[in-house]
Amino acid sequence: MEENDDLIRKTLWDDYDNSKDYPDQRPLLAHYTSISTIEKIINSNELWLSNPLFMNDWEELRFGMNTGADSFRTNPLIANACGSTAMHSALMQAFDKIFHRFANDHAIDTYILCFSEHDLTDADGLLSMWRGYGEIGSGAALVIDTSKINAVEHIPLSIGRVHYATQSERISWIEKKINALADLIIQLPKSKKVFESVAQIWFERLLMFSLFTKHKGFSEEREWRLVYIKENDPEFIFSPFLSYSITAQGVHPKLKLKLSEFSKTSNLLPDFNIATLTDRILLGPSISSELSVQSFRRMLDLASCPLAHKVRASTIPFRP
Repeated sequence: MEENDDLIRKTLWDDYDNSKDYPDQRPLLAHYTSISTIEKIINSNELWLSNPLFMNDWEELRFGMNTGADSFRTNPLIANACGSTAMHSALMQAFDKIFHRFANDHAIDTYILCFSEHDLTDADGLLSMWRGYGEIGSGAALVIDTSKINAVEHIPLSIGRVHYATQSERISWIEKKINALADLIIQLPKSKKVFESVAQIWFERLLMFSLFTKHKGFSEEREWRLVYIKENDPEFIFSPFLSYSITAQGVHPKLKLKLSEFSKTSNLLPDFNIATLTDRILLGPSISSELSVQSFRRMLDLASCPLAHKVRASTIPFRP
């Protein structure tokens, strides 16, 4: 059975180049947000991950998952590869069970935190990011140094680069993977157990594709994501961090990752905290005066956060 699982994973992941991702790549990552959010991060030593279904990216996730599920169910090559109507039905039942379990039980506790890859020599940040996520230039960017994060296996938290493609390119990727899977199914033993593995591994691949793929129109954001998937947390390591926030749109689920508590169980760092991880803090171009910098540094000092010397102001001549 393990040999079959390995073949399925190899078929579905053969295009993934881990040399371009963490931990082989350890970039600086900037999180653009409001000043008030930066203050909360500093004071609580927490990173808040949000559910993508409550974010602007909800269409991207739903598009990938729904398109991949529908294509899998209706692909004639998959039906033929199963060898009989009964076996095809068994495969579809296994997939639908996994898909519906995720939708009903785990989708609410799938979380992401978005960053933009930040060049070492960049003292200003990206204007598009300031406009879109940094309070139209009046916010701040917390720049994290991922080289200070130890790579730890077997935790349900992953850091990855977002890949960009047109809608037609994403549909083509899904169809190509399903067709390759059909070719493999022809060679596999036809049993309920094997088909359960096919369904599970295809679902996992589709979910990661959906979480780490966006329309190419967003490519200038150079996005990376920190992702948590509850289904990958069978020991409930992150259960203490599952929470909520109250917004103008109602109650939203959140994963409030308290870094000091997380470090005790993950061995990511002996002292895993915002101050340790932060390379610099950039103030947006709309609040880039020396007085703003001094005021922000005072806020950090009063919070006993040793980052005042890492505060910089963007010099982009942007005023909304």
